[in-house]
Amino acid sequence: MFLIDFLNLYDEVINTYKAINNKKILVITKSDLIPKNIKKDTLIKKIKTIYKIDEDIIITSSKTKENINVLKEIIIKNKNVLICGFTNSGKSSLINTLANSTLTISKNANTTLDFLKIKMDEAIIYDSPGFISKNFYDSLLPKMKIRPISYQLKNKYYLKINDWSWHFSLDNNITLYLDNTFNVEKRKLITEFPNKIKVPSNSDVIIKGLGFMLVKKECVLTTNIDLKYLEIRPTIVGGENE
Repeated sequence: MFLIDFLNLYDEVINTYKAINNKKILVITKSDLIPKNIKKDTLIKKIKTIYKIDEDIIITSSKTKENINVLKEIIIKNKNVLICGFTNSGKSSLINTLANSTLTISKNANTTLDFLKIKMDEAIIYDSPGFISKNFYDSLLPKMKIRPISYQLKNKYYLKINDWSWHFSLDNNITLYLDNTFNVEKRKLITEFPNKIKVPSNSDVIIKGLGFMLVKKECVLTTNIDLKYLEIRPTIVGGENE
């Protein structure tokens, strides 16, 4: 079982999953963070299409216990299951929920330092150290559901999100899927920002480790954030999900 949390779906994570040759399934964790406007069946279809994934995808939450019984059935059927994923993907929380165990849960990188063997009914779960991405912002994920916030943004304005600035070359509709505790301001543009990236219409601009923003119209995005932290994909939340 390869775990990815909803806010951290990007190429490096998906490519790591694809490199695993064993029998596997993809588990999207922390579903309690997924906004209510997103239909989960449609979300799964879009993830499968965009990232070309053939295996099953299961959405779950240790907090709400969504699909926990489905995962238990898979583990019992397969007898020996390795749970892996990137740091803070929710591995220890999920194992504690599945096996009623007491693994240490922390937001610090690599709380699990070695492989751990946990018995669950007639099966064995193996916990593993988390993979670490070099090009992502290590942040505390939000504890509450993400509330999408949309902005009708004229091109003479830009968005200031904490220390990051985002300017879109055309008048645009931008929806943020980020921690709602971030400070967001709409400011008048005075000077251009140093880094540029082209964004097709109906695309998500992923800020690795933090979340993403949906951009409705094709444009050029200029920003002060290093482009290595950004990635563009067809939206997983637009269209039918809106």
